[in-house]
Amino acid sequence: MGENPIDVLLTDQLGYESSYRFKVKFGNNYVKPVQIKVPEITDNCTAWIESVTNTGVVTIKFSDPMVKVNPSMINKDILDVYVEPTGIDITVEPESYNLTWKVTSFKDHIMKIQLTFNDPAAISPFSEREKIVWHVKQKINLFISQTNGHDLSSWFTTLRSDIPRQLYYEPATAILTSVAEVTTMVI
Repeated sequence: MGENPIDVLLTDQLGYESSYRFKVKFGNNYVKPVQIKVPEITDNCTAWIESVTNTGVVTIKFSDPMVKVNPSMINKDILDVYVEPTGIDITVEPESYNLTWKVTSFKDHIMKIQLTFNDPAAISPFSEREKIVWHVKQKINLFISQTNGHDLSSWFTTLRSDIPRQLYYEPATAILTSVAEVTTMVI
């Protein structure tokens, strides 16, 4: 007879631990467990495409800071990044939407991706914009919240955003773009 504690330690795949203590009461010829409610996780992190520049820089923002990951680990085996056409211009060849991409930085709340289009002039040439799609293909613990340790790819797998008309990325474009950014910050 009496009350005895039982400690349970749960460890997830990332090594994060949660411990729970249960009290079990023993009486005459019976065992009466006392239920303890396990807290639910409700503070999910979110992500969204914050911006896409006319030189193909995509900024993805996370509501929580992310665990540091080497950007070179994020590749086409992990993510699909592609253009979703509007369907307005049927004369545009599908190859015009081909692109390559590279994660250039991923720290704290921000991931930057550089897009390189085969034919930048074919992207969003009209008022209706094509969409850039960011899709997690493989959930392998690369999008981990520093706040609660959860793999965010469990809560979101696809993000979409409009793409502005694209410029050919050349040294002159880079100079003009940086001058425009500095001018905007000064004003």
